[in-house]
Amino acid sequence: LALVGLAAAFDKKPHQLSGGQRQRVALARALVIEPVVLLLDEPLGALDLKLRRQMQDELKAIQKRVGTAFVHVTHDQEEAMALADHCVVMNDGRIEDEGSPERVYARPKTRFSATFMGESTILAGKVGDSRDGCITVTTELGPISLPGTSPAGAGVALAIRPEHLVLGEAKG
Repeated sequence: LALVGLAAAFDKKPHQLSGGQRQRVALARALVIEPVVLLLDEPLGALDLKLRRQMQDELKAIQKRVGTAFVHVTHDQEEAMALADHCVVMNDGRIEDEGSPERVYARPKTRFSATFMGESTILAGKVGDSRDGCITVTTELGPISLPGTSPAGAGVALAIRPEHLVLGEAKG
């Protein structure tokens, strides 16, 4: 109980505990047997936003302290990004993408992964030119140059995140 911050609640009955305290008790009960791997299935889903963020920090700290691998199942992309060292995106029981949360977010391998891991606009295009590690993609909005390699004429889908757009006057 001390590990999960509930040493003072030892004598309390379950109905006397808040939702967050009940989650901590469940975690303590699971950790007491010292498992190698612990499956957490939507552990923060029933908590309000403030408590959810607090519990994210606590879960990460507890995991580091005890050294147990946590497999954290969630449909909340922000939670996955905040908690994961390694992220796996699944769709209908199939792995769509996996890797560091930063890589899965920034360079998703599939359209499903791109749309699941945050807001994005998918823009269809065709590779027009590829040289020196850069490609030019022809889109309905005009040509877009980016790092990468792909054969000329290949159809591609660009996932554009809102935070990557810059508004201003056109250059040139």
